[in-house]
Amino acid sequence: YLELGCAYVIGLVDDRRIIKTVMAGIDDDHYTLISVNPSYQPQQISKSIIRSVWRVIASVRRESL
Repeated sequence: YLELGCAYVIGLVDDRRIIKTVMAGIDDDHYTLISVNPSYQPQQISKSIIRSVWRVIASVRRESL
């Protein structure tokens, strides 16, 4: 179970790790992943390629002076 609308680190079967906000997918077998960076379009990802999931509970941002 993933709480939709929250940020997660998602480990994929090809050893990539991505940080995305998870939303409902096009069907029950997919999630829509939203990037914080507006330059990237939302993407559909099959649940079958997810190896691990960690919920992001905090982040640190460097603000420009």
